Amino acid sequence: MGQVNLLKGIKTILVVLIVVLIAVGIFYFGFYFGTQNNKELAQKELSNNTSLNQSSTEQVLEEDKMKFRDARRIADIASIRVMLELYFDDHNSYPESLQVLLANFRLEGKSSNDPSMEKPYFYARCGTKDYHLGANLEIKNVNYLQVDNDKGPMCSADKIDGVDDKGCDGTKGLFCYDIASP
Repeated sequence: MGQVNLLKGIKTILVVLIVVLIAVGIFYFGFYFGTQNNKELAQKELSNNTSLNQSSTEQVLEEDKMKFRDARRIADIASIRVMLELYFDDHNSYPESLQVLLANFRLEGKSSNDPSMEKPYFYARCGTKDYHLGANLEIKNVNYLQVDNDKGPMCSADKIDGVDDKGCDGTKGLFCYDIASP
């Protein structure tokens, strides 16, 4: 009987030892592969965050470029307006086109084109004493759009619709900045 108890004790110790080894093995296996998976997940997360950061950085850069182009459009329109008034003072009428205006100031090589769309700015002469000038903005900048004229077409030759919620030519997603003769 002593031997049976000894065998039962050894058997119990072996079972406990095997259970402990299995538990340690499962723990180690889970820990090791969990760590590997966590590393992979962390690398994927880092990669995704880097992609998101690159994406948001690219988005911010693109928005900054659009703001810059809009600022250039506003500056171009202001310059053209000054030239229009100087032309009017010399000729008692506004020019038939922006090309005539540029030629008058010996700026034939200069462009009266939008900086990104490579189309001329919108211009219409209505009679000899009135004009309507416009540019499509890419961002709805309230500061610019609060000070423009928001005029509809002033004559049959005028295709500019100065409403701010669309482009001067009606294009959705753009915003019309327009000025008219004083």
